[in-house]
Amino acid sequence: MYCDLTELQSRFGLDEINQLIDPDGTGAVEAIALAELTTASATIDSYLTGRYPLPLNVVPVILVGICADLTRYALYRNAVPELVKERYLAAIRWLRDVADGKASLGLSTAHEAPATDAAIEIKSGGNVWQRDISKGFI
Repeated sequence: MYCDLTELQSRFGLDEINQLIDPDGTGAVEAIALAELTTASATIDSYLTGRYPLPLNVVPVILVGICADLTRYALYRNAVPELVKERYLAAIRWLRDVADGKASLGLSTAHEAPATDAAIEIKSGGNVWQRDISKGFI
């Protein structure tokens, strides 16, 4: 994910975000926030996938803000304030520009690779068909 609940709350205020996520006070703030943040991150990835290898090793700060704006917009289920809608539309326009190559994350597409330390290792068990180990097959 490009943003977490703490970042979302610090950007837009604890009261606003908690009220949007859990208006009835059921205590389900983290679970609902995680679902919306995951959806926003997947939306971002859908625009980046053709231009950058995912997952990104380095998350540019701008993506944190984009993810927060997408999530905030999604949390307003009914009457979306004009400012929230404008920020959402600006985020989508910027993501389209990145996908079209008109804007950049500031990362090198040639040197950026998925973060993993997994390597393929092949080991041979030796030769099975030698006369001295093939017991009864000769």
